[in-house]
Amino acid sequence: MTDKQRDMVAGVDWLLRKFNKYRDDKEFTVEEIIRASNEAVQEILTEVEG
Repeated sequence: MTDKQRDMVAGVDWLLRKFNKYRDDKEFTVEEIIRASNEAVQEILTEVEG
């Protein structure tokens, strides 16, 4: 696995953890998913840079 692939998998895992805290029957809007994705990217970048 390349570093890029590893980073992509880590990003997806990070994003999925954000959604795992909700009930299984919770539905999300596209806007909520995009917002969570953007937050995950910011968290990852903050962790990598800091």
